[in-house]
This record gives sequence, C-alpha cells and structure tokens, in this order.
Amino acid sequence: MHLVTKNDKARVVRIIEESFKGNPSVTWVVKDDHKKDQRLKALAEYLFDVGFAKKGVYLSTDNNATAIIFRFNNKLNKLVEKYHEARLLIRAIGIKKMFKILHRQAYLKSQKPASGEYLYMWVFGASDEGRGQGGALELKEGIFQLSRDVKLPIYIETTVAQNRMVYERYGFSVYHSWPVPHQGITVWFMKWDPEIEGKIVRA
Repeated sequence: MHLVTKNDKARVVRIIEESFKGNPSVTWVVKDDHKKDQRLKALAEYLFDVGFAKKGVYLSTDNNATAIIFRFNNKLNKLVEKYHEARLLIRAIGIKKMFKILHRQAYLKSQKPASGEYLYMWVFGASDEGRGQGGALELKEGIFQLSRDVKLPIYIETTVAQNRMVYERYGFSVYHSWPVPHQGITVWFMKWDPEIEGKIVRA
C-alpha cells in the first residue's frame, strides 16, 4: 500500500462512495433530499480531505482499495478543522441533523481511550471492480504492520453486520455495542491490538 497524493483524490472518493452502498449509518448522516448522491460525494470528499491533512489516506497497489487511518490525537489546525466541518455541514448534512450528529460523535469518542493514543480507522473499502482482487487484503496487512511499527492498537466502528464479520475474521474483537433504535442500526465498536489479537490473525 502507499500514501496517496492530491492527484488520487477522485479515485479515493469514488471508492469511498461505492463503499457507502448499503451502509445505513452513512445514509442517515446525509440530508435526505433530491441531492442525496451529491451529498454522499461531499461526505466522501470530506473524509479524504481530513484524512489527507492527517497523512492517513492509503491506496492498495492496484488502486482498487482504500483506507483512512491515522493517530487519533493528530489534531488539525483549528481553522482548517472548522473550515472542513462547515463545508460538510452545508454540502452534506444540513442544520437539522447537526446536533444529533454531534451527540453521536461525542458518544463514539467516549468509548475509546481519552488519551487519543491509538490508530483510528475511519474508512476501509474496495471499489466494485476491486472486490475479491487482493487489494483489501494487501491494505489489511499494511495497516496491521503500521500498528505494530508504532505500537498502537487500531479502533474502528461499523454498523454493517457483514463488515463486522469480516473484521472479526481479520482479528478485530467487539468490545462494545450501541443499539440506536431511531436509526434502525447497531454500532459495533471494535479493536485490534498488535500485542494480543494480532497473534491470532489469519489471512
């Protein structure tokens, strides 16, 4: 895997968009109107822009799988952070959902170490044509090696049951679950520790 450049943005955004399909949590986040496809793209662009600023956007060698993973306490400049958040609010979310999303983000953060000393995997997905072609496995191995190198665990969340099973097969374990009835989802909080789970990972 390799870190992306700005020239890779369109490719990464398209992979993220394709990964959003069937994800109820993602579709709940964006404003539900006739511009929903545009809003999903705006959300994908936000994820890329913030991940890129944190030097945490990766592509597989075949450019068909992407991951956004970074040290959580790697903070952005406040003005840059507010700029990206304001654009996301206008282009994707809308004012009505802002407070609900802020509440959800606060809860997600509360379930992870307060120190921020961990790797946070924000996005992991493959393009439609790249599924089953090895790119995701390459990324998985590269991400685990990154975790070993910096000696930090990886934290993720998922609301898709199939993704949860894939992550468990990779060696992640569920340490908390959060049913969200008004969204019709369950959020699974998962962790991979290079000192523990990594010893039993099977490709």
